[in-house]
Amino acid sequence: MRTARIRDDSQNNYYHLYNRISGMPTDYEFGEKEKSKMLEILSHLLLLHDIEMIDFCLMDNHWHMIVETKSINKPLSKEEVYNRYLAYYGEKKVKTINWKSKKVLKNLTNRIHDMSKFIGVFQQRFTKWFNNSKIETTGTARRGSLWAGRYKSTLLQQGDALILGMNYVDMNPVRAKICEEPADFPFSSVGLTAQGKNPFFTNMIKHIKNWYGEQAQHWNEKQVYAKYYSELMRIVAAERGESSEQIFAIADDAKKHPRIKLPITKHTNFWTNGAVLGTKQFIQRIAEKIKTDSKSKTKPFGKAENSNGLVFYSYRNVRNS
Repeated sequence: MRTARIRDDSQNNYYHLYNRISGMPTDYEFGEKEKSKMLEILSHLLLLHDIEMIDFCLMDNHWHMIVETKSINKPLSKEEVYNRYLAYYGEKKVKTINWKSKKVLKNLTNRIHDMSKFIGVFQQRFTKWFNNSKIETTGTARRGSLWAGRYKSTLLQQGDALILGMNYVDMNPVRAKICEEPADFPFSSVGLTAQGKNPFFTNMIKHIKNWYGEQAQHWNEKQVYAKYYSELMRIVAAERGESSEQIFAIADDAKKHPRIKLPITKHTNFWTNGAVLGTKQFIQRIAEKIKTDSKSKTKPFGKAENSNGLVFYSYRNVRNS
């Protein structure tokens, strides 16, 4: 018999969401290709749903997410609903909707807020793609259910429960002995943050910063993340059985040298103090023209990379902030 999910839609709330594939615990179906597809589907779905992805980890046979859902007592405006459907479906689909109907608008708004529909469509879309992807290796599509059952959801109180939940999600690959530290796992929030490719980085930082409270009021994103990642490394060191001195040293080093690569759009100094931005060849050509630096060909330029792997250089080797 199914048990009812514990939900509270009267206010914004946090949830830990989880599901695994059917079969034996030793079945590992998801590789890099599958995890990349999961992330693609999630990113697309969140164009529609008024749900914030805060933290996630896509493992070889299961996934974890921590999300914030929004209160139904603060409904979206008609314009916001329209823009979300337009971003997700495109203009052709949106034109078929009767936007003058209050009943239709209410149903559309409810769907945007519905966490179950969000996860349901995520799993359905991924299952369809996954089953069809087997044609490449077996010559025929896979059939049947992929997931072990309904996804599980746990309501988290804002504050310590939220952060402990994030710690649990981020530590999954380490505890599974897949990697030595959380940032080494490429398909999690912290792993993608280390690569500068976390599409939900701003969400994650916002909620971590809220937990740190007044002390973090003037911290930038890198400082907030450094504090959080040092705590993760303290947990790693403690679970390895390190001494108190070693635990402190490891956490302190993680705080001073966090595994973080900010996207180009976050590099304030890069855009404001870089002087010249472009390819390395472009920078060298400009430097030679203005003849302000006789060592322009060997000068150590600044370098930044965006989430798609596109590399830019700056004439001044500025520090990122």
